[in-house]
Amino acid sequence: MLAAVVDFFKSNFWGLKNTHFLLFNILIGSLISLLYFASTPYTGIFSLTYITVSLVVQIGVIYSLIYLAFGFLPKPLQNLVMPLVYSVLGLFLFADTQIYYFLKFHFNSLVWNVLITPGGWESLGIKTWDIYIIIFIALSFTVAQYLLYIFCQRKLSIPLLRTKLLCSGLLGLYLVGSSLYAYGDLYDIYEITKVYNVVPGYQPLTVKRTFKKVFGYLPTPDMEVVEQVKSELHYPLKDLKFKKTDTQYNFIFLVIDSFRAQSFTPEITPHLFDFAKKSQNFTLHYSGGNGTRNGVFSLFYGIYSSYWDQFLRKNRSPVFLDRLQELNYQMQVYSPSPQTFPEFRKTLFVNMLEHVKDEYGIAPAHIKNAEALEDLTNFSISEKKPFFVYSLLDSTHAPYSFPDDHVKFEPIVDQVSYMSLSDEEIKLEIKNCYHNSLYYIDVLIGRLLETLEKQNVLKNTIIVITGDHGEEFLENGHIGHANAFTPYQVQVPMLVYIPGKKPQEYTHITSHHDLIPTLMPFLGVNSPSKDYSHGQSLFDDSPRDIIACSWSDCAYLDAEGFVVFGIKSHSSYKVEFRDLKYDVIAKAKGFTDSRKSKLPKILYRMGEYLK
Repeated sequence: MLAAVVDFFKSNFWGLKNTHFLLFNILIGSLISLLYFASTPYTGIFSLTYITVSLVVQIGVIYSLIYLAFGFLPKPLQNLVMPLVYSVLGLFLFADTQIYYFLKFHFNSLVWNVLITPGGWESLGIKTWDIYIIIFIALSFTVAQYLLYIFCQRKLSIPLLRTKLLCSGLLGLYLVGSSLYAYGDLYDIYEITKVYNVVPGYQPLTVKRTFKKVFGYLPTPDMEVVEQVKSELHYPLKDLKFKKTDTQYNFIFLVIDSFRAQSFTPEITPHLFDFAKKSQNFTLHYSGGNGTRNGVFSLFYGIYSSYWDQFLRKNRSPVFLDRLQELNYQMQVYSPSPQTFPEFRKTLFVNMLEHVKDEYGIAPAHIKNAEALEDLTNFSISEKKPFFVYSLLDSTHAPYSFPDDHVKFEPIVDQVSYMSLSDEEIKLEIKNCYHNSLYYIDVLIGRLLETLEKQNVLKNTIIVITGDHGEEFLENGHIGHANAFTPYQVQVPMLVYIPGKKPQEYTHITSHHDLIPTLMPFLGVNSPSKDYSHGQSLFDDSPRDIIACSWSDCAYLDAEGFVVFGIKSHSSYKVEFRDLKYDVIAKAKGFTDSRKSKLPKILYRMGEYLK
């Protein structure tokens, strides 16, 4: 076996013609990776050098390792497979540059989850024509790779420069890039450390722990990290205590997808704006996430959505819905889109699946939303027992669906496609599409509220209207949601209608984690909110911690800005300090004394429901 390996290296890696094919593909991959610079926040020679070197090294190493792996195949099979493999690599790299440009993260478990989960493709707004274009590009690139492979095999007769030079060059560049990052990490040079995420699959060389162990100190102060080593749920923290209540209210939850606070205006949402005057209106409210999964989780569970994976694995429902079922409430969900993505059938509604209607055909989203709200209306006015009913209205999610006769904001684009539009078109025309979709949802909810009032349902019904997260149109350099924690992506309206309670507008900061502690007393729960939630009553104006999470990161928001930190193993080293404009600032400026005492407590809370 060892002899075979030695022979392979001698004859197949140190000089044969098909090594030209590897070098050409490293060059092609490096050229494709230049697209990362379109979204790279480099600010000087250090960051530019670090990114360039790291990209070349990463591509060179990956391509070389794959070349070696497939080089052991028999020659006929190698001729067939090699061009195909490098076609996939090039296409994957190009797709990743586009993902990073728009979402500011690389192809990861979130993207993969979207692709393989039922309902995921629909949530991306991918149309048939888009698929045809992708297939054409993929086929063309694959054909080009086979032609290049044949050319390298048959036409190139110039002796190849010893590949030892290639390996030595890659090793030298790796040492340069790693040394740059290690230096930036040790001395908190955020010009370097803030851009490591640009390189796909890159693991930076951190040296602080070793330096401190060897020398007993650090050039700059470090923050303590709390490891989550537990795996079982301990939710709620204590058994809930109850008392008898005089009134059993109905509950209607309406969550509007991508409903950002900045678009809650009398021009865009006139019916909701009027309803706010009859409700408890929390004007500085934050979702617990920048995506649907995290936002809805935080709303129903009242705890940080960093726990999503554990609750999904354990199929654990929220204590709020558990309590409703204990009290024999009639439970119903009307969702225009399947609740398999995100996996709410395995979490929120796992104990009431027979009461979940989430199949409304293949009609445009605004039609399915109208049908779901019609079902919700009929259920609400006909049900005689206390009930809970919920709907996630998603026609306001990209690509923003609305009927032609409800176009209030113009100009608009015929088809939402970020790749083919300029920044100015995104800021105006696509945003107008979003506002038109929100305007139409407002019309539908207005009809619902009018019917409920006429049928005298409002007198004993608590209504919650909010957004799962916000939506951004380049106000802070991002598009859509789930790629940053800017106010446009996490600040949402929160309206709570409570029969008999005088309407009021509140200006203190609140979050999705506060809703369940506000509603549980109406169900006779007499336990302190800390036993089952990270929030407090919406009406409590005392300071609270605002936490929002995404797939692999969380952010802490305070009066100074944001602290973004990783919560997955591959992102556990990530800590970014950002100001209120969401610009990255140096750790020395962002890691204030108040945060030094606050962040360890937050990290502790991220493990307290695990045992």
